[in-house]
Amino acid sequence: MSLAELLAVRIEKEELIAKIKADKSKYQGLIEFTLSDQEPENWRAAWILGHCTEQNDNRLQKYTTNLIEALPTKKDGHQRELLKLIEKLSLDELQEGMLFDQCVSLWENLSQSSSVRFYAMKGMIRIAELHPELKSELNFFTEEHYLNSLSQGVRKSLIKRIKNCWK
Repeated sequence: MSLAELLAVRIEKEELIAKIKADKSKYQGLIEFTLSDQEPENWRAAWILGHCTEQNDNRLQKYTTNLIEALPTKKDGHQRELLKLIEKLSLDELQEGMLFDQCVSLWENLSQSSSVRFYAMKGMIRIAELHPELKSELNFFTEEHYLNSLSQGVRKSLIKRIKNCWK
């Protein structure tokens, strides 16, 4: 069964992950689908890729810039999965700046889903921890109008993360 067929058919997540891990060549295909415009397979590829990727995985590391650049062109669920993938990768300074800018755009879009905004703020916090001069910007992004559209749990979690960032 081809990768496209695997992504299109509804099989259990564990079975799909096992098939990807059994055929190492399918990992590269997942990356290509993740970055493609082929919906809904691109979202599903990103989701499965997240389950098949280790922290700082060399197979995905070279696509870091592509993943960041793809963020504004994808739909909510796909953006969330891309942010989760990027979270697993190490970034150089240029990529940190690109990610911070993309995350700010996602965070400021109050019509975005709470989950995308949550991972966008996590990305902003990650960069601010590396570059303390950005921490003051996080305070601006926690004003009430940014938090009102979030669920109570997401709101509480983000406020806790931001406070921890200041420690």
